[in-house]
Formats: sequence, C-alpha cells, structure tokens
Amino acid sequence: LPNLSTLSASQNALTMIPAEIQRMQKLKALNIGDNQIAELPQEIGKCAALATLYIHHNHFVTLPVGMHELSSLTELALEWFRYATPPLPLILKG
Repeated sequence: LPNLSTLSASQNALTMIPAEIQRMQKLKALNIGDNQIAELPQEIGKCAALATLYIHHNHFVTLPVGMHELSSLTELALEWFRYATPPLPLILKG
C-alpha cells in the first residue's frame, strides 16, 4: 500500500501498529483512534507526509521519540491520553 494517502482503522480493537508503517511514504492521514493500542512503533516518524494523526482513546502511556520527525504533522488528536514519556513537548519539538 505504498500509494495510500488516508488510512482509517478506528474502532477495530487493534492492539498494535506494525513497524512496516514506515513504508507508507505517501500517508497523509492516519486514524487509529478508539482501539486498544498500547505503543506506537518508532518507525511512525518515517511517515514524512503524515499531516493528520488521530490516536485518541487508546492505551498509550508512552509515545515514540521518533514522532518529532513528523515535520508535516499539523493535526494530532490525543483525547483520553493520560501521560507521555518523554514529555509531549520534547517529542513534538525534537
């Protein structure tokens, strides 16, 4: 799916996102909200075109530091996100 630009997989009881997501170089919008995901792969930062990321209502307690590489990111939904290690500003600013 290297040419996919939008992926909506919300409300599917997903428990993980594979590291292979980095192959989706044209992905601009990813909605994985309302799942059971506890961890995002570091490789999410390799999705250079990603502008919209909805990860709300999951089981995250950490976010990958690689998220700071998402230079095209303009919208991030984190509702019901309790805690970020490392702190969220460090992740987003690098």
